[in-house]
Amino acid sequence: MDRRKFKRRKLLMLISAAAYVASCMVVLFVRSRRLRNKRKRITYGSMEERDKSRIDYLNTKIYKDDTTCTKLIRLKRAPFFRLCQVLRERSLLRDTIHVCIKEKVTMFLNTVGHNLRNRLVGTISIDQVKQLADILD
Repeated sequence: MDRRKFKRRKLLMLISAAAYVASCMVVLFVRSRRLRNKRKRITYGSMEERDKSRIDYLNTKIYKDDTTCTKLIRLKRAPFFRLCQVLRERSLLRDTIHVCIKEKVTMFLNTVGHNLRNRLVGTISIDQVKQLADILD
């Protein structure tokens, strides 16, 4: 009789311990989800602003004239557009919602032509430096 009570009591203690551990895990899971939801999300600028700035950049650097195009990507405009067309026709590159083929080729040629790292491609341009100098003077 004593043994039976002892086994039953032991079984009840094991079940209650397992229930306690399970409830603690649920509480930890719920708290971690709340903390994750409270973190600030990364926000991006509007798509219109981004697209406009991309188009402005291409207009000022590539479509402007052959000399600026040659300085930036080491190609004149006609061969550059031919290269983009060949890459598009042969399906070697595709336009995406984020970057068009002309931008991809421009970034690549700029990086290779000036021996830059990728993080330096998006730095301040000479025009921006001139504008800043004009403002400060």
